Amino acid sequence: RPPAEPAPRAQRAPSGEPDAAAKPAPEPAKGGALEKGSRVRVRRGPFGDKIGVVSELDGRGGARVLLGLLATRLELDDLELVVDGRDRPALSTSHRKPLAPTPRKAR
Repeated sequence: RPPAEPAPRAQRAPSGEPDAAAKPAPEPAKGGALEKGSRVRVRRGPFGDKIGVVSELDGRGGARVLLGLLATRLELDDLELVVDGRDRPALSTSHRKPLAPTPRKAR
């Protein structure tokens, strides 16, 4: 019994164009490249105008964003990078700071 020959593979034309299955990476949102840990503002949808933190990026044009206690997947087109930090300054704590522990006497 002769060994079975593998099926011939389809040859791609050397045109320099990428294969239809290999899509280019999605464009980053306005304001720069998004990466894990970036602060972003949601532009539209049910979470419009909310600010969150990117927890992970998937290769399909989406990102998992932490919006407080809620984590949701959003499209990169719906996100914009927050460049200017916080909208309002962080307040210092109103609680009393604990005193340093008093040294114990040696016996």
